[in-house]
Amino acid sequence: MITVGLFLKKINAIAQLIGLPTAYYQDFKNTLESFLTQSAGFQYAYDVVKDLAGTYYEIIKLLPKAFTVNLPDVDSFPKHIMLGKLIPSTQLDFSRHQFYNSAVLDDERSTQKVKLLINRFVQQAQNFRNFPVTDNGNAQIKITPSQKLNLSNKAVPFYYTVNDEFLKSWNFDKTSNRSFRDNLGYNNWLSSDAYVIKPLDFNIDKNSFYNIEGHQGMHYQQAFDLLNQIKNEEQLGFDVMILSLEELVDNKDMFRAYFNEYVEKHPGLEHKRGVERGGTFIIVHESLENPTVFADFSLPYICCTPKVKIGLSLPNTVICSEASRIPFTVIPVNGVVKATVGSDPNGVELDNGKYFFNPKLVNPQLYGQAIGFTVNGKPTNCSIKVIAEPKVKVAIASVVYADGDSTTATVDFTVSGQDFANYAYSWDFWNNGGWVTMNPNARGFVSYTFHNLNPKTIPTIRIRVGNNGCTQEIAIGNWYNVPAAPTVVVDNINFSDGINCCEGSVPVIKAEATGPETVFIRDGSFMVQGQGDGPSTLLYSWTKISGPTATLSGVNSPELEVKDLAAGEYIFQLTVVDVDSGLFAKSQEVVVNVIYEG
Repeated sequence: MITVGLFLKKINAIAQLIGLPTAYYQDFKNTLESFLTQSAGFQYAYDVVKDLAGTYYEIIKLLPKAFTVNLPDVDSFPKHIMLGKLIPSTQLDFSRHQFYNSAVLDDERSTQKVKLLINRFVQQAQNFRNFPVTDNGNAQIKITPSQKLNLSNKAVPFYYTVNDEFLKSWNFDKTSNRSFRDNLGYNNWLSSDAYVIKPLDFNIDKNSFYNIEGHQGMHYQQAFDLLNQIKNEEQLGFDVMILSLEELVDNKDMFRAYFNEYVEKHPGLEHKRGVERGGTFIIVHESLENPTVFADFSLPYICCTPKVKIGLSLPNTVICSEASRIPFTVIPVNGVVKATVGSDPNGVELDNGKYFFNPKLVNPQLYGQAIGFTVNGKPTNCSIKVIAEPKVKVAIASVVYADGDSTTATVDFTVSGQDFANYAYSWDFWNNGGWVTMNPNARGFVSYTFHNLNPKTIPTIRIRVGNNGCTQEIAIGNWYNVPAAPTVVVDNINFSDGINCCEGSVPVIKAEATGPETVFIRDGSFMVQGQGDGPSTLLYSWTKISGPTATLSGVNSPELEVKDLAAGEYIFQLTVVDVDSGLFAKSQEVVVNVIYEG
């Protein structure tokens, strides 16, 4: 703190002499002390002091040249008139010399640069922002190309509040060229240019250093995974290592080590707020109970890249939650497989020295997410997604038989269970492979009418409930009961004179159906329209009499949609049933030819 106060005192004295604003020490001191009291982020106090020292020494170096008068040697004056021929006929004139810059212009530039550096010193002290170093769910890691030397050429650190005034004081050359918003940094919201917002997408060959920020306060595994993700996607030339203050027992993770042992082997650790190209970036956490990253260091060389090939694969990329376990293929064969997700259990199972992925051992919170894996701590491209298997119940609510006709029955189904409305349903009512798509309504209701049933061979109804490739199969048998003949007992009937006991009306039921004669396969689907005449309590039922396999939608509605076509002749028929009387009518057959385009 004494050194910082001394810096401020000296710079403020210079600023006052040349009429520039000064920095207020107490606010800066309070912000500095707030970082020193936090369990993570205390290194930022060191960083900002180092930044101020860098600016201070740049100022001191330029001061003698900026505020002294440079009087050139009189003997050098003749050089300005000893030019020789402007355009020689054969070769350059021996007496022609190079251009000499005016010393006055150089001195003025140095003076302006010193003023900018003093302003930068003040801006650094004032804009050093106070914030808690913790991951509240919004933390974001960024890697910004930078330089190893000269603060003016480095990317702007993320612990400064960035505005136009601050950026104008950062780099003299960019400010002179009115391109101060081109300064790279973590907070780059002042520029709309892509090479400033996403500099890693552009040529960074001239950058020898990477600023790495936003990881302190994160869980070490999350920070490690995100750093490697960015590094691999952008093909950046450095390595990442995790150090724990807790001693690691039987550790096979090549990217994780005990802090004390690692420092003994690599004593050149240094905190630089990032890593130079070709180096190793090191994040440090306390223990498994306290996994927060609280510090980082770097080495100027790669130290921990595995010398053996690392590989991992699974036979599937998607699996149902109730499926059997599947084996990993691990390279090397004795490699340690771990999931990169934080929730437990995560499906990784070790059995007799072999690794398996068991979807039954996956936390339901991970369903639908891609679960990644590492081998010996090194990230792999292997991942799998667990899909929840549907768990619904399908029950028969009622079976209504047509009066006097045991071969016709209308079956009402009820579907229930969590999220039942989000699944896709296919039905094979006749147990003959003729699957039709029928989804229940919001109340879970589905209805289907059977015609021409043979009471001696009643089909088993099969249902497939699908959820993104994960299927539940249900079979319903023994649903048919031979309808009993109606029995009517009449004790006494009295007729008035002139009244006929059999007077009454029998409903007239009619059914009609129409459809296209020819359809091209490229059309994808077609509609068949039906119409029933009679009482208001009519039920509709479509039947595909013959034809290739297709998906039918709306088999119990006036309009039938036929999808997933194949070339051939389709024949459909509509049956209309009166619920009250049990009478029904069949339409004429509708013939549709599906052809390839001629």
